[in-house]
Amino acid sequence: MINIYIDAEWYISQRIFLIGYAIEDTDTGDVTIHQVYHRNIYRNQIIKLFEQCTGFVFFWGPDIGMLEKRFRFPIRSKYHCVNLLRVTRLLIPGLPSYALASIEEHFGLYRKQVKYKKNIFSIYTDWRNPELKKKVLAYNFEDVYYLILTTRIMFAKYQPTNAWLRDHTLA
Repeated sequence: MINIYIDAEWYISQRIFLIGYAIEDTDTGDVTIHQVYHRNIYRNQIIKLFEQCTGFVFFWGPDIGMLEKRFRFPIRSKYHCVNLLRVTRLLIPGLPSYALASIEEHFGLYRKQVKYKKNIFSIYTDWRNPELKKKVLAYNFEDVYYLILTTRIMFAKYQPTNAWLRDHTLA
């Protein structure tokens, strides 16, 4: 089964400038993380990415809705999209915060790139600065990486079945 993890970064105007994604082969355990940005983000590429998915598309928050809007592609009606924010609320009710950074800390995960977790608005200005763009890329890469780690830890602990995910957590 091939799962996709996805994290998009966008300006306040909702224009996507960076997409980080991972392709996970659950049969082999192989995971590859990729990033696309600038003029390399185009509709056909996104469609080809999702066409690889034979399992689930995992994301946190509004990313799939933003991608559907930007690329005019009905991702949620074609694939089993799992909003991990919603999953976390269902599996672990009563937490003081459901921000991804808080969930990561809940599971004992701590990032190297924390600047944008503290002030997400600085990501836009840093992206436009060639000297700081590498930090934004590293942050997005960690977003995808930690999304995978958090999901694996949470699923190992709470053991939701694929049927449960399909029935309860579509975006």
